Amino acid sequence: MKQFRFGLIGNNVTYSKSADIFQALFQQHNIDGSCEVFNIKPEEFKAKFETINDSLVDGLSVTIPYKKDVITSLDEIDPVTKAIKAVNSIRLKDGKRIGYNTDCYGSSYPLRIHAEKLKHNKAIIIGAGGAAKAAVYALFADYEIKDFHIVARDEEKIKLFQESLQTDLKGISIKGSSFENCNSDTRFAICVNCTPLGGWNLPDVMPFPKNINFQNVKIYYDLNYNADNKCMKIAQTKTQFAINGSAMLVAQALRSFYLWTGIKTEFEPIYKKVFGV
Repeated sequence: MKQFRFGLIGNNVTYSKSADIFQALFQQHNIDGSCEVFNIKPEEFKAKFETINDSLVDGLSVTIPYKKDVITSLDEIDPVTKAIKAVNSIRLKDGKRIGYNTDCYGSSYPLRIHAEKLKHNKAIIIGAGGAAKAAVYALFADYEIKDFHIVARDEEKIKLFQESLQTDLKGISIKGSSFENCNSDTRFAICVNCTPLGGWNLPDVMPFPKNINFQNVKIYYDLNYNADNKCMKIAQTKTQFAINGSAMLVAQALRSFYLWTGIKTEFEPIYKKVFGV
């Protein structure tokens, strides 16, 4: 069987379990394969990206902060990527670099059991980057949520976020505010943290806006998956459901693996292998 070579590119991502997921996939399918983590500083990104692509033959995962920057270096992007303008998966085929967004599929996967709570409801999203766009797209496409409140530090970035998605997702309503100006008594079906706040490098930093009441949120969904996440621990006591990003990480990787190899894989065996639950 063919040997597969994959990689993950990001900044300060040596903690990532992505390589572990792909190793589990190789074992599951008795494949000779490897996955290397490329931890690259922003000023080195363009030059090193070209080098990495020359050395890889099948697929490359992309994470913070390069999901948008990488698009200009690709030959093609899929329709989902065109809508949210963020790539997290690159397939290298016949000398071409094709960009996909499997974060949408991944972020939606663990929410399926909560579909009835989510449908036609309201969502608050923390962050205005590629992961936040993927979360909005998934909630809109899979759960028919059209009413969103975006909270981020950069108000200009919020504006660009609104303009981008409201153009491509018809009928969607996106309101935005900074952390300082966020104040709402609205009840939300779900709050999704799409920032690194609370994550591996910032476990004690609270992403949840001070002026938003935890009690007004049914589901807190944090895309980080570190065990020492302070905000997740609080959410587990104050919300009906608290979900971390471990299932999303596995689901988006399985989707990328399929795009790169054509091989479909069941979720549960890989999740148990990587996270032990």
